[in-house]
Amino acid sequence: MSDKSPKVWQQPGPAAAYYEKVLQSPLLRDVLLGNLREVLASQQHPGLALFPEVAREEITLPGLDGNDVPVTRFVPPQACGGVWVYLHGGAWISPISGKHLAWAKRMAALTNWTVLAVNYRLGPEDPYPAALHDVAGIVQHCQEHENGPVVVGGDSAGGNLGPAAALYAADHDMQLPDGVLALCPATNMVYEEVPGFVDDAWGHPIQDLTIFALGRACYTPRIEDWRHPYVSPMFGDLSRLPPTLVVIGEQDAMREDNLEFVRRARAAGAEVEDHLYPGMPHSFFMQDELIPSESAAADAVIAAFLAKRL
Repeated sequence: MSDKSPKVWQQPGPAAAYYEKVLQSPLLRDVLLGNLREVLASQQHPGLALFPEVAREEITLPGLDGNDVPVTRFVPPQACGGVWVYLHGGAWISPISGKHLAWAKRMAALTNWTVLAVNYRLGPEDPYPAALHDVAGIVQHCQEHENGPVVVGGDSAGGNLGPAAALYAADHDMQLPDGVLALCPATNMVYEEVPGFVDDAWGHPIQDLTIFALGRACYTPRIEDWRHPYVSPMFGDLSRLPPTLVVIGEQDAMREDNLEFVRRARAAGAEVEDHLYPGMPHSFFMQDELIPSESAAADAVIAAFLAKRL
């Protein structure tokens, strides 16, 4: 938020003693986020022990705001020269987890692409456009310093930031990425407009509507931003997208969002490849130990898309 002036509750007044007392306890927002991040962002995952041939390195790369962005780089032994700027899910409020890192490592091994798993800034500490600026800056850095193709995107919130970064590049005369990966993406932040979304998400074990609402409030607290193309790529000039892959789970609460995004992008003339997986939940491709055949099938589709970019 750009307004740095003191809030009403920070100013002297008749309620000052009340606020002083309240502020002796943690903010309820921080309690909720702390509990949520503890559940979602565990750094432990058995998949991290797999594919020992893939080298792992912790680095920092520059965002557009001049800040250093933490990145985990996975380099396979037979690296093809392509770089995937991988963006994790987590509703824009949860940091990259061991699950995400394990999948990034797996994809580096399966595709021979170098995978950069980006720990972009999060809301509410750093709301929009901080995460987008981190991603756009890293893509630009890779384009300037790598010899091969550079693609961007990831799952869920990361599937939102990928196309958003491409639209940002197009609007700012920056080089477009060579491809976008929108994997079970959130492309319309006005969730209530998406057919069936509220009914599908209410009470959902992994996609509860209240979590979406919390993530939206933390990432984009101002309602006027919800339709901005960098927040909701659905509303952008999709003719400017580079080749894009959209992976959709039939039981994903975002299914109709994803299908409409594909329809609009194709109508605008974009090169879009989409795959709908029957009976599959949100980000199912990361659940290789529980949904092995469908996860492997989606991984193969992603690998084939990347191979076409070489």
